[in-house]
Amino acid sequence: MGLLAGSTWWIVAAVVLAVDALDSPIVHSDALLVLVVGAFAQILVASAAYLGPVVRAGGHRRLGAGFEIMKSWPGAVAANAAAVALLVGLRQVAAVVIAAWAADTAVRVALLFQPMPAESAE
Repeated sequence: MGLLAGSTWWIVAAVVLAVDALDSPIVHSDALLVLVVGAFAQILVASAAYLGPVVRAGGHRRLGAGFEIMKSWPGAVAANAAAVALLVGLRQVAAVVIAAWAADTAVRVALLFQPMPAESAE
């Protein structure tokens, strides 16, 4: 989800920057923020959400559980809401939403790297 949304925002930001460049050689800073938050940051977080469970290891069950921990609809909504807020110039709203997204991600990473409980004998 994050890779697709991030790629979409990359295209949106590129179009906005291209249209903006037609009017003025000065780049519009909100469009650059959309590119950074909506595209780059979202792609980075989505990639880390895949890499984290793989790195922690522990077998296929633990891998699947790790993917479930890192799957975050609130994070996806927050990332895209922040990009929309930046696109329309609501920087303070974007800052609050980005903080919520960062907090959600931090909690998920902390849960992901909890020590493994001792396996019960079956």
